[in-house]
Amino acid sequence: MTRKRKAVDDKIQNLKSRNLELSTDIESLTASSDQLAEKAESSCDMSILVKSNAMCKASKEKVTEMTELDKKLADKLLEQKNFV
Repeated sequence: MTRKRKAVDDKIQNLKSRNLELSTDIESLTASSDQLAEKAESSCDMSILVKSNAMCKASKEKVTEMTELDKKLADKLLEQKNFV
């Protein structure tokens, strides 16, 4: 295996790991956001709603990051395929 191919394979593994981390973060943020929104609704506490909205925004940003990461991963997989 050439060094260049090894580097591409390592980059693919890193991208897959980061993708998995982002997926876990998104699920966690979404669940926490939903819980806080329900709590804010029942207690009429606006500060809790603000926290919920912040978590929701963070989740959306991570979704955007994950989409960009998926594009990079697709490019690297295509690059890897070209080595074969």
